[in-house]
Amino acid sequence: MEEKIKNNEVMSDEELDKISGGNEIECEDDCSFLNALLYGRPERPRRYDRYDLYWKNHNTEIENAWKAAGVDAVVYSGVYFNDGKNIYKVDGKVVTQEQARQHAMNVIGKHFDHRYEWDW
Repeated sequence: MEEKIKNNEVMSDEELDKISGGNEIECEDDCSFLNALLYGRPERPRRYDRYDLYWKNHNTEIENAWKAAGVDAVVYSGVYFNDGKNIYKVDGKVVTQEQARQHAMNVIGKHFDHRYEWDW
């Protein structure tokens, strides 16, 4: 591993998926971010932690919150987490979670400069 880093080699998406965080962590971040971003709006989701997200499916609530912020999302919560990652799309194009957040902030007109502003 140390040798790969020295040679500036990167892991493939398949290799990274095997070690990166699961969907409950993505969904937990989504809930915290959207809860702060959509404050005062009916689409605002609750702040679910990863344990709430594991035991119950909150997909529709989280996806509706993303849609209110201009992002089409497919999220996976509940006992039967999908092996893949959550999917975020802006104007039909697949984007990263961070790109989806940036777009959502632009749509809503509310900006967070630091993670601690929404992740508390």
